Amino acid sequence: MSSVNIAAGLWGGSKTVAITGHTRHRHTPSPVVPGFKAPSLPSDLSFGPTALATAIARTATLRNAPVELLSRWRDSALLEVELMIGNGATFSLSSHFGFLADVERTVFAARVGAGITDTAMNSLGYTWRDNADCLSVSLDPRADFIYAGGNASGYGVVLAEAHGSFSPSISNKSIGGRATPKYLRQVKPYIAVNSLHGRVIRGYSVAFGSKPGTSDTFLNLAETQIRVPPAGVADVGGRDSDCSSDTLVVGARNISLEFRLDGRPPRCSMDRLGPRAR
Repeated sequence: MSSVNIAAGLWGGSKTVAITGHTRHRHTPSPVVPGFKAPSLPSDLSFGPTALATAIARTATLRNAPVELLSRWRDSALLEVELMIGNGATFSLSSHFGFLADVERTVFAARVGAGITDTAMNSLGYTWRDNADCLSVSLDPRADFIYAGGNASGYGVVLAEAHGSFSPSISNKSIGGRATPKYLRQVKPYIAVNSLHGRVIRGYSVAFGSKPGTSDTFLNLAETQIRVPPAGVADVGGRDSDCSSDTLVVGARNISLEFRLDGRPPRCSMDRLGPRAR
Protein backbone atom coordinates (compact mmCIF):
# COMPACT_ATOMS: atom_id res chain seq x y z
CA MET A 1 0.00 0.00 0.00
CA SER A 2 1.29 3.44 -0.98
CA SER A 3 0.13 6.08 1.49
CA VAL A 4 0.03 9.61 0.19
CA ASN A 5 -0.59 13.02 1.68
CA ILE A 6 -3.57 14.05 -0.41
CA ALA A 7 -4.11 17.79 -0.18
CA ALA A 8 -7.59 19.18 -0.65
CA GLY A 9 -6.66 21.19 -3.76
CA LEU A 10 -8.39 20.95 -7.12
CA TRP A 11 -7.31 18.34 -9.67
CA GLY A 12 -5.62 19.76 -12.75
CA GLY A 13 -3.47 18.23 -15.46
CA SER A 14 -3.32 14.68 -16.78
CA LYS A 15 -3.29 11.35 -14.95
CA THR A 16 -2.06 7.96 -16.10
CA VAL A 17 -3.66 4.74 -14.86
CA ALA A 18 -2.03 1.40 -15.64
CA ILE A 19 -4.08 -1.62 -16.67
CA THR A 20 -3.30 -4.07 -13.87
CA GLY A 21 -5.27 -7.10 -15.02
CA HIS A 22 -6.51 -8.56 -18.30
CA THR A 23 -8.41 -11.75 -19.16
CA ARG A 24 -9.74 -13.12 -22.45
CA HIS A 25 -12.79 -15.37 -22.73
CA ARG A 26 -13.56 -17.76 -25.57
CA HIS A 27 -16.64 -17.55 -27.73
CA THR A 28 -17.80 -19.75 -30.59
CA PRO A 29 -17.72 -18.77 -33.39
CA SER A 30 -14.68 -16.53 -33.25
CA PRO A 31 -14.78 -13.98 -34.66
CA VAL A 32 -18.57 -13.63 -34.72
CA VAL A 33 -18.28 -11.88 -38.09
CA PRO A 34 -15.39 -13.15 -40.25
CA GLY A 35 -12.79 -10.51 -41.00
CA PHE A 36 -13.13 -8.61 -37.74
CA LYS A 37 -9.78 -8.01 -36.05
CA ALA A 38 -9.61 -6.95 -32.43
CA PRO A 39 -7.69 -3.78 -31.49
CA SER A 40 -4.64 -4.11 -29.26
CA LEU A 41 -5.06 -3.27 -25.60
CA PRO A 42 -2.93 -0.32 -24.36
CA SER A 43 -0.81 -0.71 -21.23
CA ASP A 44 -2.34 2.36 -19.58
CA LEU A 45 -4.88 5.17 -19.92
CA SER A 46 -4.20 8.91 -19.74
CA PHE A 47 -6.89 11.53 -19.16
CA GLY A 48 -7.52 14.94 -17.63
CA PRO A 49 -10.45 16.25 -15.60
CA THR A 50 -12.40 17.60 -18.60
CA ALA A 51 -12.07 14.34 -20.55
CA LEU A 52 -13.21 12.29 -17.54
CA ALA A 53 -16.13 14.65 -16.82
CA THR A 54 -17.19 14.45 -20.47
CA ALA A 55 -17.08 10.65 -20.35
CA ILE A 56 -19.19 10.66 -17.17
CA ALA A 57 -21.78 12.94 -18.78
CA ARG A 58 -21.91 10.84 -21.95
CA THR A 59 -22.40 7.55 -20.12
CA ALA A 60 -24.96 9.03 -17.70
CA THR A 61 -27.37 10.08 -20.44
CA LEU A 62 -29.31 8.45 -23.24
CA ARG A 63 -28.43 8.62 -26.94
CA ASN A 64 -30.82 11.42 -27.86
CA ALA A 65 -30.13 13.63 -24.84
CA PRO A 66 -30.09 17.31 -25.85
CA VAL A 67 -26.74 19.06 -25.95
CA GLU A 68 -27.76 21.51 -23.21
CA LEU A 69 -28.31 18.56 -20.83
CA LEU A 70 -24.99 16.98 -21.80
CA SER A 71 -23.17 20.27 -21.39
CA ARG A 72 -24.63 21.00 -17.94
CA TRP A 73 -24.04 17.42 -16.81
CA ARG A 74 -20.42 17.66 -18.00
CA ASP A 75 -19.98 20.92 -16.06
CA SER A 76 -21.46 19.35 -12.93
CA ALA A 77 -19.25 16.27 -13.25
CA LEU A 78 -16.20 18.48 -13.78
CA LEU A 79 -16.81 20.32 -10.51
CA GLU A 80 -17.16 16.98 -8.76
CA VAL A 81 -14.06 15.24 -10.14
CA GLU A 82 -11.87 18.32 -9.66
CA LEU A 83 -12.80 18.33 -5.98
CA MET A 84 -12.95 14.60 -5.18
CA ILE A 85 -9.90 13.39 -7.13
CA GLY A 86 -6.47 14.37 -5.87
CA ASN A 87 -4.03 16.44 -7.90
CA GLY A 88 -0.95 14.86 -9.45
CA ALA A 89 0.02 12.46 -12.22
CA THR A 90 -1.26 9.32 -10.44
CA PHE A 91 -4.85 8.59 -9.50
CA SER A 92 -5.88 9.12 -5.88
CA LEU A 93 -8.89 10.44 -4.03
CA SER A 94 -8.68 13.81 -2.30
CA SER A 95 -9.40 14.29 1.41
CA HIS A 96 -12.83 15.67 0.43
CA PHE A 97 -13.95 12.16 -0.49
CA GLY A 98 -13.91 11.20 3.19
CA PHE A 99 -16.69 13.70 3.92
CA LEU A 100 -19.21 12.01 1.60
CA ALA A 101 -22.00 9.83 3.00
CA ASP A 102 -21.73 6.13 2.13
CA VAL A 103 -24.35 6.24 -0.60
CA GLU A 104 -22.68 9.23 -2.25
CA ARG A 105 -19.31 7.45 -2.20
CA THR A 106 -20.92 4.52 -4.00
CA VAL A 107 -22.59 6.77 -6.59
CA PHE A 108 -19.39 8.72 -7.23
CA ALA A 109 -17.36 5.52 -7.64
CA ALA A 110 -19.92 4.19 -10.13
CA ARG A 111 -19.81 7.41 -12.17
CA VAL A 112 -16.02 7.42 -12.29
CA GLY A 113 -16.03 3.72 -13.20
CA ALA A 114 -18.32 4.48 -16.13
CA GLY A 115 -16.09 7.37 -17.20
CA ILE A 116 -12.96 5.21 -17.00
CA THR A 117 -14.73 2.52 -19.04
CA ASP A 118 -15.60 5.07 -21.72
CA THR A 119 -11.99 6.28 -21.73
CA ALA A 120 -10.77 2.69 -22.15
CA MET A 121 -13.17 2.08 -25.03
CA ASN A 122 -12.05 5.32 -26.71
CA SER A 123 -8.43 4.19 -26.39
CA LEU A 124 -9.37 1.05 -28.33
CA GLY A 125 -10.83 3.19 -31.12
CA TYR A 126 -14.50 2.74 -30.24
CA THR A 127 -17.00 5.55 -29.66
CA TRP A 128 -20.08 5.57 -27.46
CA ARG A 129 -23.26 4.67 -29.35
CA ASP A 130 -26.08 3.99 -26.88
CA ASN A 131 -27.14 2.69 -23.50
CA ALA A 132 -27.34 -1.11 -23.67
CA ASP A 133 -30.98 -0.99 -22.57
CA CYS A 134 -31.73 -0.97 -26.30
CA LEU A 135 -30.72 -4.67 -26.39
CA SER A 136 -33.87 -5.59 -24.50
CA VAL A 137 -35.90 -4.05 -21.70
CA SER A 138 -36.85 -7.52 -20.48
CA LEU A 139 -33.46 -9.24 -20.31
CA ASP A 140 -31.51 -8.67 -17.12
CA PRO A 141 -28.73 -8.44 -16.16
CA ARG A 142 -27.03 -6.94 -19.18
CA ALA A 143 -24.04 -4.75 -19.95
CA ASP A 144 -24.15 -0.96 -19.64
CA PHE A 145 -23.16 0.50 -23.01
CA ILE A 146 -22.92 -0.13 -26.75
CA TYR A 147 -19.98 1.17 -28.80
CA ALA A 148 -19.30 1.37 -32.53
CA GLY A 149 -16.55 2.60 -34.83
CA GLY A 150 -12.88 1.71 -34.94
CA ASN A 151 -12.17 -1.91 -35.87
CA ALA A 152 -15.89 -2.70 -35.49
CA SER A 153 -16.92 -0.39 -38.35
CA GLY A 154 -18.93 -2.34 -40.87
CA TYR A 155 -18.94 -5.49 -38.74
CA GLY A 156 -21.25 -4.64 -35.85
CA VAL A 157 -21.07 -3.16 -32.37
CA VAL A 158 -19.39 -4.03 -29.08
CA LEU A 159 -20.70 -4.12 -25.52
CA ALA A 160 -19.10 -2.65 -22.40
CA GLU A 161 -19.91 -3.28 -18.75
CA ALA A 162 -18.60 -0.73 -16.22
CA HIS A 163 -17.76 -1.02 -12.54
CA GLY A 164 -16.18 1.41 -10.08
CA SER A 165 -15.37 0.95 -6.41
CA PHE A 166 -13.56 3.12 -3.84
CA SER A 167 -12.99 1.15 -0.66
CA PRO A 168 -10.24 0.51 1.95
CA SER A 169 -10.43 -3.20 1.07
CA ILE A 170 -9.86 -2.76 -2.67
CA SER A 171 -7.04 -4.81 -4.21
CA ASN A 172 -6.07 -5.93 -7.69
CA LYS A 173 -7.47 -9.37 -6.89
CA SER A 174 -10.83 -8.01 -5.76
CA ILE A 175 -11.13 -5.75 -8.83
CA GLY A 176 -10.30 -8.69 -11.08
CA GLY A 177 -12.95 -10.62 -9.18
CA ARG A 178 -15.49 -8.08 -10.38
CA ALA A 179 -14.41 -7.71 -14.02
CA THR A 180 -14.55 -11.40 -14.94
CA PRO A 181 -17.87 -12.40 -13.31
CA LYS A 182 -19.55 -9.31 -14.76
CA TYR A 183 -18.26 -10.25 -18.20
CA LEU A 184 -19.56 -13.81 -17.89
CA ARG A 185 -22.95 -12.72 -16.55
CA GLN A 186 -23.69 -9.41 -18.30
CA VAL A 187 -21.66 -9.46 -21.53
CA LYS A 188 -21.04 -13.00 -22.77
CA PRO A 189 -24.75 -13.97 -23.13
CA TYR A 190 -25.24 -11.11 -25.60
CA ILE A 191 -22.35 -11.84 -27.95
CA ALA A 192 -23.76 -12.48 -31.48
CA VAL A 193 -27.16 -10.98 -30.49
CA ASN A 194 -28.68 -8.40 -32.82
CA SER A 195 -29.26 -4.90 -31.45
CA LEU A 196 -30.82 -1.69 -32.73
CA HIS A 197 -27.37 -0.62 -33.95
CA GLY A 198 -26.10 -3.89 -35.37
CA ARG A 199 -24.92 -7.32 -34.31
CA VAL A 200 -22.90 -7.56 -31.09
CA ILE A 201 -19.53 -8.93 -32.19
CA ARG A 202 -17.46 -8.46 -29.03
CA GLY A 203 -17.72 -7.39 -25.41
CA TYR A 204 -15.70 -5.93 -22.56
CA SER A 205 -16.06 -5.68 -18.79
CA VAL A 206 -14.02 -2.90 -17.18
CA ALA A 207 -13.56 -2.69 -13.40
CA PHE A 208 -11.79 0.26 -11.76
CA GLY A 209 -10.95 0.70 -8.09
CA SER A 210 -8.94 2.92 -5.78
CA LYS A 211 -8.13 2.74 -2.06
CA PRO A 212 -8.95 6.06 -0.33
CA GLY A 213 -5.98 7.76 1.32
CA THR A 214 -3.48 6.00 -0.93
CA SER A 215 -2.34 5.95 -4.54
CA ASP A 216 -3.27 2.27 -4.84
CA THR A 217 -5.36 2.10 -8.03
CA PHE A 218 -6.40 -0.95 -10.04
CA LEU A 219 -7.88 -1.34 -13.51
CA ASN A 220 -8.91 -4.75 -14.81
CA LEU A 221 -10.42 -5.61 -18.18
CA ALA A 222 -12.11 -8.81 -19.36
CA GLU A 223 -12.83 -9.20 -23.07
CA THR A 224 -13.99 -11.61 -25.75
CA GLN A 225 -11.09 -13.56 -27.18
CA ILE A 226 -10.88 -13.17 -30.96
CA ARG A 227 -9.29 -15.99 -32.92
CA VAL A 228 -6.35 -14.96 -35.08
CA PRO A 229 -6.16 -16.94 -38.36
CA PRO A 230 -2.97 -19.02 -38.79
CA ALA A 231 -0.25 -17.45 -40.88
CA GLY A 232 -1.03 -17.78 -44.57
CA VAL A 233 -4.72 -18.51 -44.02
CA ALA A 234 -7.09 -15.79 -45.18
CA ASP A 235 -10.07 -14.90 -42.98
CA VAL A 236 -12.91 -14.24 -45.42
CA GLY A 237 -14.63 -10.96 -44.58
CA GLY A 238 -18.28 -10.86 -43.63
CA ARG A 239 -19.49 -7.32 -43.13
CA ASP A 240 -22.62 -7.03 -41.02
CA SER A 241 -25.64 -6.11 -43.13
CA ASP A 242 -27.20 -4.48 -40.04
CA CYS A 243 -24.40 -1.92 -40.03
CA SER A 244 -25.25 -0.03 -43.19
CA SER A 245 -23.43 3.13 -44.18
CA ASP A 246 -26.60 5.13 -43.49
CA THR A 247 -26.73 3.85 -39.91
CA LEU A 248 -23.09 4.70 -39.34
CA VAL A 249 -23.45 8.22 -40.72
CA VAL A 250 -26.41 8.94 -38.42
CA GLY A 251 -24.36 7.58 -35.52
CA ALA A 252 -21.50 9.86 -36.46
CA ARG A 253 -23.74 12.92 -36.27
CA ASN A 254 -25.02 12.01 -32.81
CA ILE A 255 -21.61 11.17 -31.43
CA SER A 256 -19.90 14.23 -32.88
CA LEU A 257 -22.43 16.40 -31.08
CA GLU A 258 -21.60 14.76 -27.75
CA PHE A 259 -17.83 14.93 -28.33
CA ARG A 260 -18.00 18.71 -28.71
CA LEU A 261 -18.44 18.78 -24.93
CA ASP A 262 -14.72 18.29 -24.39
CA GLY A 263 -13.93 21.57 -26.13
CA ARG A 264 -12.38 20.03 -29.26
CA PRO A 265 -13.86 20.02 -32.77
CA PRO A 266 -15.33 16.66 -33.83
CA ARG A 267 -13.55 14.42 -36.33
CA CYS A 268 -15.93 11.86 -37.84
CA SER A 269 -15.48 9.29 -40.57
CA MET A 270 -16.79 5.87 -41.46
CA ASP A 271 -13.87 4.28 -39.59
CA ARG A 272 -13.69 6.57 -36.57
CA LEU A 273 -16.95 8.14 -35.45
CA GLY A 274 -15.29 10.58 -33.10
CA PRO A 275 -11.96 11.62 -31.54
CA ARG A 276 -10.45 9.61 -28.74
CA ALA A 277 -10.79 11.05 -25.27
CA ARG A 278 -7.58 12.23 -23.65
